[in-house]
Amino acid sequence: EKKIKLADTQIESITKKDKEMRAQKKSVEKEIQDIADNYAPENKRLHELKRILDEKSSKTAQAKRAVGEIQRKIDKCQKNVKQIRDEIDKYKSGKCKEYEEKRMARIRQMQELEQEIEALT
Repeated sequence: EKKIKLADTQIESITKKDKEMRAQKKSVEKEIQDIADNYAPENKRLHELKRILDEKSSKTAQAKRAVGEIQRKIDKCQKNVKQIRDEIDKYKSGKCKEYEEKRMARIRQMQELEQEIEALT
C-alpha cells in the first residue's frame, strides 16, 4: 500500500509538472506569437524601406555614371578649345607661317578661278 501511495504521489507530481510545463509552453508560444504580431508591421516597413533604398542606390549609381560621362565630354571639349586657342595664338604671334602660306595659296587659287571664269564669259 505504501508503494501504491508513493507511486500515486509520483504520478500526481509528474502530472502536475506536465501541466505546468504545458502551461509554460503555451505561455511562451503566446509570447512568441505576440512578438511576431507586434513586429510584423515593422518588419514589413523594414522590407519596404530596404526596397526604397535599393531603388535610390540604383538611381544614384545611374546618376554617377551620367555625371562621369558628362565630365568626360566637358574635359574633351575643354581640351579641344585649348588646342584651338593655342593654334590661334600661334597664328597671331606669327610663329605659324603655315596658315599664312595656305591662306595665300587659297587666295591665288581663287584669283586664278575668277580669271578663268572671266575668260570663259
